[in-house]
Amino acid sequence: MVGTPAESPRRRSARLIAEEAEKEKQARLKKYNLPDDGHLDFEKRTEKIRGFDVTRTILVRTTDSVKDDVGEWARKAFYQDAKNNVFYPGQIVRAMLPYPQCDLDARYNPPHGEIAMMKAGPVGCKMRFMVILWTTNYGMFGLPMYTFHGTTSFESLSDERKKDFVGIGIEDLEYETGETTHAGMPIIMNINPNADDADKVDPWAYIDLSRPHAICTGEYLEENIGSIDGDEYLRLVSLYLFRQEDWLKATFKKFQNTEYSAEKLLKPLPVTMGRPEFEDLPIWARHMAEVEFRQQINSKRKERRKLKVPGAEVVKKPKTKKKKK
Repeated sequence: MVGTPAESPRRRSARLIAEEAEKEKQARLKKYNLPDDGHLDFEKRTEKIRGFDVTRTILVRTTDSVKDDVGEWARKAFYQDAKNNVFYPGQIVRAMLPYPQCDLDARYNPPHGEIAMMKAGPVGCKMRFMVILWTTNYGMFGLPMYTFHGTTSFESLSDERKKDFVGIGIEDLEYETGETTHAGMPIIMNINPNADDADKVDPWAYIDLSRPHAICTGEYLEENIGSIDGDEYLRLVSLYLFRQEDWLKATFKKFQNTEYSAEKLLKPLPVTMGRPEFEDLPIWARHMAEVEFRQQINSKRKERRKLKVPGAEVVKKPKTKKKKK
């Protein structure tokens, strides 16, 4: 009797590996809602770009003899480098800035992929130039730049909204004002001629002080597109902090017309000292504590103060049943 030759361990191992790979592929196709026939799939690629390890997930067409890239699905860069101080204050970078898509006439899934469908709603994203103010443990903090070459012009903004901007331009345009005379002379920027996207930097733009953006350490960006000198950086930070003061003054006014000043900011006390008692607060701080805004949810401490009885419990009103007509 002639038996079927046993499958060698090496061949069985290869077959099991192939079966597991196919199962993983089918699960991946199902998870990302890709076609069942597998003609579209994801492929991870890692490369070094200007010293940074960049990992990309590419959507590819597998049926072609040479895999064609359909588009990038995800991209992550590991650029945190404290030793070499890769990022410095006043550096101009190009990073992703997402925004809600509120154009009701926008096309669904256009060729360039301007819109992404999320559970919270449609969003868009743009690579935008930004000036770095400072770095944090989690990344960087910067101010975005806008050219207003689209449907909205800078001239169409209200006078109050224009105060949120400061002009920035190359040295040849240092005497331009761009309707930002409230901020003094424009910030002078220096474009790096060796940067990959140097030709994409507009010689004149507006920095938005009201929309700072946090860039996390794993986010893809293009670094050292340009920079501003230290004295220009000092002017920009000053303008940002002055504008913050304007917003804080307007906000403090809502608390019984309280005047804002930096001296009123409270430094944290040791936890062992406990929470300050209401009676120990300055008069103006008590006024802020007692203000009630429309639809604001009060704490139990605040409700107890209303009763004027220290430590008294909040007495809830019993619910009354509505009479049936």
